[in-house]
Amino acid sequence: LEADPNYEVALQNVAVTHMRLGEAMRKKMQEAGDKSTSSSQAYLDHFKKAAGYFERLVEIKKDDPNYWEYLATAYANANMVKKAQEAIKKADELKQQH
Repeated sequence: LEADPNYEVALQNVAVTHMRLGEAMRKKMQEAGDKSTSSSQAYLDHFKKAAGYFERLVEIKKDDPNYWEYLATAYANANMVKKAQEAIKKADELKQQH
């Protein structure tokens, strides 16, 4: 990404990595019964970072409904409900066009 900030494969890989890290941290926290704010903020940060990379991907591939769905998932996991709903709506619109 340093060489080419719009390199699609790298953006996908980094976004998916943050999604997986967030999921793993959330699962570990839930299993341990940890309800601390710092723990929940840590996994939310990974989902927010993933959303940032998916946002860049939808800028590059505006007509790809899959990227919009991935973005919606990242938003939903980051507790960004309104943005998740907007991304799902966009994905649905694109699917109807194809």
